[in-house]
Amino acid sequence: MFRSKATSYAILAASEIAKRKTTPGGPGVQASEVAELYGLPTAYAAKVMSQMAKAQILRSDRGPRGGFQLARTTDKINLLEMYEAVHGILDGGGEMRVDGKIPDHIRKNVTNAFDKATNQMRTRMSAITLSDLLKK
Repeated sequence: MFRSKATSYAILAASEIAKRKTTPGGPGVQASEVAELYGLPTAYAAKVMSQMAKAQILRSDRGPRGGFQLARTTDKINLLEMYEAVHGILDGGGEMRVDGKIPDHIRKNVTNAFDKATNQMRTRMSAITLSDLLKK
């Protein structure tokens, strides 16, 4: 599922940080602030934001002026990156996984179909930037 809670939280956090236009060296946005603003569980928001920092979408600074900031501009962060930061690599799932004897041509055709659909989804998601999502 593409629109999971984790993906939604990632988009909300990145959007809120972008709206605040934090400056390098300035105070970052705390996970608790994002959680409170959107009514999210603080621990889950913090986990998602940490995953995005690990994926180099956000930057995390410690200390009294710490918090999260965007690691890049909004036009350089895309939906696929945010999705994969919290879910892992989007792939077609490999070969069919069912018990029993499956004819080779069916196994191959199904695998190819899912691979093709996944590649199309990856292309579409990578073309949507955080900047696009922030447009009114």
